[in-house]
Amino acid sequence: MPTPALIRTCIPCLHGTRAAEEAMDTPNGGLVRRCFRLLNAKSIGLTITLGDITEEDFRVLELIEAERQEQVKGEDRGAHGSR
Repeated sequence: MPTPALIRTCIPCLHGTRAAEEAMDTPNGGLVRRCFRLLNAKSIGLTITLGDITEEDFRVLELIEAERQEQVKGEDRGAHGSR
């Protein structure tokens, strides 16, 4: 059975998850979902050109890539710091 402290810790996480799910139901959330589907299609070998996507798609894809690079940098810093 979860302790009260654990429940207090998890409630903000659950709220954040619900908020994220609700955000994905907006037009911008649809754009983000579409861009992740494009990235998944690309990863399985589908060729996607600039003519296949909108300018909005391209901007979101750029943001996703920038965030991924930041995560990799953070992971690298964490790995180097633990030595």
